[in-house]
Amino acid sequence: MLISSLLVLFFAISSASAATLDFTSLGSDRLGSNTVELPEATIKGIEWAPDPLTPSLNVTHDGFLCTTWVGAGCFDLDVNIQFKAPVSNLKFEGRVGYPGDGPPSMIWATVFDSSFSFLGKLEFEFFNDDHHLFDFSGINNISFLHVWQGSDDQDPAIGNFSFDQASFGLAKSDLSPVPLPAAAWLFGSAVLCLAGFSRRRKMV
Repeated sequence: MLISSLLVLFFAISSASAATLDFTSLGSDRLGSNTVELPEATIKGIEWAPDPLTPSLNVTHDGFLCTTWVGAGCFDLDVNIQFKAPVSNLKFEGRVGYPGDGPPSMIWATVFDSSFSFLGKLEFEFFNDDHHLFDFSGINNISFLHVWQGSDDQDPAIGNFSFDQASFGLAKSDLSPVPLPAAAWLFGSAVLCLAGFSRRRKMV
C-alpha cells in the first residue's frame, strides 16, 4: 500500500496540465495599473528609460494585452510576465495594427528560468494588421517572459497564450492503490523473511 501510494504521488507531481492566461478576467480598456495578478502569473508593465514613465496595462475588447501611458488603446508593448510555477511549451500570439508608411514594427520575446538564466529568444517583423506565433515549444522550466516592441503607436498586443504547467495537487481519488506486479510482492516477501531470520539468530 505504501509503495503504491508513493508511486501515485510521484507521477502526480511530475505530471503537467495545459493552461492559459485569460486577460479578459481583468476587464477591458485602461486598467489604471502597471501590475496585475492572475492565478498563473504576475504581469508588470516596464517603466520607460531614461524618463520614469510608468505605463498602464491595457486589455483589448478581444482579450489581448498591451501597455500605454497616453490613455486608452495600445500605444506600446513592454511587459514582464512572471509565472507562479515553471511552464513549458509556451506559445502566444503577437500582433500589430497599423505601422503606417514607416518601417515594419518589431516585437521581441525572451524567456528565462527561475535564476534568470537565458533560455531562448524570438523576434518578428510586423506589417499592417500582421500576426505572428511566438512558439517556445520544447523549452522547459520557463519562469519569466519579457516581451517588448521597437516602435510606438502601432497598436501592438499579445494574447492567446497556451503552455504546460506542473500540477502539484492531488485529488482523493488519485490515492487509490496501484496494482503491483507479482515479482514486486515476491521481492517484498523475501525481504520480510530475511529480516525475520536475522532477528531469530540474534535471539538465539
